[in-house]
Amino acid sequence: MKSEIKKLKYEIRQARNEYHSRFAEHDTYIGYGTEYFIGNKFIGCTFSSLPDREKMMWDGKKVHIATTDIKVKNRTIPAGTEYWTMQFPLTGRRDK
Repeated sequence: MKSEIKKLKYEIRQARNEYHSRFAEHDTYIGYGTEYFIGNKFIGCTFSSLPDREKMMWDGKKVHIATTDIKVKNRTIPAGTEYWTMQFPLTGRRDK
């Protein structure tokens, strides 16, 4: 039963990533958001106009070790702490 649930979750994640990769071929993104986590705790999110990785969402997860203090909004990731990031595309229209 547990293996079936894991398999279904994996298939859902693959389908979601495939769906998002279809849009990557078109210029529909207005930017990219990067979420920061320590363990499973959400720290914050930053936004940029260019991606810093090829794969998005969960498949593009990167593990880092902070060499200096990193300020994310009003929180700080201390130097020497292991954290991970996940990037996602922002869709929609820009305000004029």
